[in-house]
Amino acid sequence: MMNDLMVTITERDARGLGMGRLTTPYKLPRERWMLNNVVDDMNRGNIRYALVQVAYGIEVWRASIRVEDSDVNE
Repeated sequence: MMNDLMVTITERDARGLGMGRLTTPYKLPRERWMLNNVVDDMNRGNIRYALVQVAYGIEVWRASIRVEDSDVNE
């Protein structure tokens, strides 16, 4: 299970690492349990991921997928 310390990166950094958005934003603390479940699954599968801070919460991005979003301003 994820600990209380969450390290996040920016969307720009995640894109630079070749990552793509996996989830919609989780609203903390209310949806923390869902975020924890996704992170636990990623860790079990040894899948590279990052937590990305966005305006409305925290998204999970993962390596090896690349999704271009027309609504993201860079």
